[in-house]
Amino acid sequence: MNSEIGYSILSSGNARFLRALPIPLASNLASIAEDSGLKYRQLPDDMVFAVDSRPKALGFEAAAAVGILLFVGSWFASKILDEIYDIKLKPIIRNVIQKADEIIIFGTRKRPLSFVVGINHQDIEKLVIVVLKTNEKGELLDKLEMIKNVHATARLNLEQAKYELPLLLYIIQDGRVNLEPIQLHNIQEAFERILT
Repeated sequence: MNSEIGYSILSSGNARFLRALPIPLASNLASIAEDSGLKYRQLPDDMVFAVDSRPKALGFEAAAAVGILLFVGSWFASKILDEIYDIKLKPIIRNVIQKADEIIIFGTRKRPLSFVVGINHQDIEKLVIVVLKTNEKGELLDKLEMIKNVHATARLNLEQAKYELPLLLYIIQDGRVNLEPIQLHNIQEAFERILT
């Protein structure tokens, strides 16, 4: 059984946003990764990770997203992940968010930020993405625990239900989350759903 946990950073937004949140997040994660049992990973060449990275003007420029994609090889790694998320990841995420300028991350018109935590359950070939959509820095900080709780529920659902598509999306907005996952084919579809 593979107990290694890999990670990658996902982001979408303008250059000011990238400097304010995704770049510091990636830098801070890299500094603690080895001691935490995390290893940086490129996105695999697999259909579920397909993304169109060409520049485009689809209205996404007003939307911003950042997040972490974790790769776990087994149920054992999922259990370790609970500890890693609470002890290592959440404090880094919280620190980076607190230091980020609210105007830069949300914009002057308070556009929503989508904070993403995805877990690729390699043993069962399912990618679960939990997104927190908010216009407020305080809510973003307050709801970090909710992301972990939704992932825990999603893992239980994966054990009990059969889902046809490889990506399951949960969106937390205004303190509510969809009970049934939105089933999608790939990350591109998930980002299009998140950023609209």
